Amino acid sequence: MQDILKKALSLGLGALLVSKDKIEDVVNEICSMMVGNDSPPNIIAKFNDACRIIRQNRMLCDVHKQLDPSIDVAGCHVCDGTEESEWKPISLKQ
Repeated sequence: MQDILKKALSLGLGALLVSKDKIEDVVNEICSMMVGNDSPPNIIAKFNDACRIIRQNRMLCDVHKQLDPSIDVAGCHVCDGTEESEWKPISLKQ
């Protein structure tokens, strides 16, 4: 399962080695939490951490550009969490 999660979360991480290390650490934590039967809200919160790292470091831009070459990734701010984007961070209540 750990290899599957690493593969899924590593898409588009080639140029961002430091961020890749952060993602790998979070994936390892998620795997440990799942194997250890941690509570679903804690696991989801850790997934949210991984998603935040990916968004903050614009790790999906290359993937999006490959999927749709017409996308202006330099002008895209969806992952920034700014007023221009529709994405808004949320927090889970436990």
